[in-house]
Amino acid sequence: MIEEMVVSLVQTKPFYAHFIQQMNRIETEKIPTLGVNIRERINLYFNPRFLEGLAFDERVACLEHEVLHLLHLHLFRGDGKNHRIFNIACDLAINTYIENLPKIALLPKLFGFEDEQTAEWYYKKLCENSEKLATKIAKAGESMLDDHELWEDSEGESDPEYQQEFLRRAIKISLDETEDYGSLPGNMSEELKEFLKGSKVNWKSVLERFLIHATLVRSILSRKRPNRRFEEFPGQKVEQKLKLLIGLDTSGSVSDRELALFFAEIEKIKALGMDITVAECDSKIGNVYRYKTRPKAVSGRGGTSFRPVFDLAEKLRPDALLYLTDGEGDYPERSKYSTLWCLTPDGNFSGKFGKVLKLPQEK
Repeated sequence: MIEEMVVSLVQTKPFYAHFIQQMNRIETEKIPTLGVNIRERINLYFNPRFLEGLAFDERVACLEHEVLHLLHLHLFRGDGKNHRIFNIACDLAINTYIENLPKIALLPKLFGFEDEQTAEWYYKKLCENSEKLATKIAKAGESMLDDHELWEDSEGESDPEYQQEFLRRAIKISLDETEDYGSLPGNMSEELKEFLKGSKVNWKSVLERFLIHATLVRSILSRKRPNRRFEEFPGQKVEQKLKLLIGLDTSGSVSDRELALFFAEIEKIKALGMDITVAECDSKIGNVYRYKTRPKAVSGRGGTSFRPVFDLAEKLRPDALLYLTDGEGDYPERSKYSTLWCLTPDGNFSGKFGKVLKLPQEK
C-alpha cells in the first residue's frame, strides 16, 4: 500500500519519496490513523483501514504530513508545553503546505489564524486564546490526522541527541541522492541546511559517503526489547547498516590526549547507530570488544604495526574498517576491506590504500 504512494511521489517530490523509503513501515490497527517515531530507525506506523477509506491523493498527502513533522523536528520541540495544544499547533504549522489533505486535517483558518507560521507561534496564540477557543481546541484534539503520542514512544538508546543524529543522516542521504530542494515548502531548505550543520560529528559526511552507501539495512526480530505498545511486533529490532571494525592505535607514540580525541570520535560514530567492534593495537592486538562506553584503561603502549588489525578483520569480516592513529607504523600492502584512516591533527600517512581523513584540531 505505502509503496504505491511512494512511487507517485518519485516524479513530483523525489526527496519525499526517497526519505519515506528509508522508513521502517509498520502496519497496525493499534492506532486509529498513522504516525511516526524514531527508535533504532525512523518508523512509520499506519492503520490500513484508515488509509483505505481515503482517496489516493489524500493518502499521499498523509505521507507528506508525516515527513514534514520529522523535517520540522516536531518530535523534539514539545518539552515543557501542553502536549494537547502543542500537537494541534504542529499540525497547523505544516498542513497549509500540503495539498489534498483529508477533511479532518486542521488548518489555521479554523482558529482564525494566518497561514505559514511556526508551531511555537500557533502554540502561543492557542494558549493566549485558550478560553475563547476551548471548544474548538477540544474538538481538534479529538480528531487529529495522526497519532502524536508515538513521538513519546522512543525508549532505550533512542535519546533526543541520538534521534537527531539519526534524522540528520537520513535527511542528508535523501538530499544527496535526489538534490531535490525545490519541493520543500517555504524556507525549509535553509532550515535543513542549518540543521545539518549542527551535527556534532565533525567528519560525519565523509563517514557517510565512505561507509553507509556501501551497505544494506538488515532487519531481524528479537524479543530482547519488546515494544509494549505493539505486542504484535515483539521487540522489532533493526541491525544498522554497518558492522564497523575500529582499529585503535594504543602505541607509545599516541599521547593520552590523542587517545581521548579518538574515543570522542568513537562516541560520535556510536551516535549514528552502528555496530562497532574496537581492536586496541600497538605492535600486536590487545583488547577487543563491542563498543558500549570508553574503557577505564587501554592495552598496549609499545611499538606500532597496523597489520594485526587487518589480520583480525579476516576473522571478523566487518563491512568496513576504520583506523584511528597518528599514522606512524608498519602498514600492510593491501586490504580487501574498505578502509578509512583517521589521523590525529598532526598525523602523517604513508600507506598505499584506503581513504585518509585528519581529525580536526581542538579549539
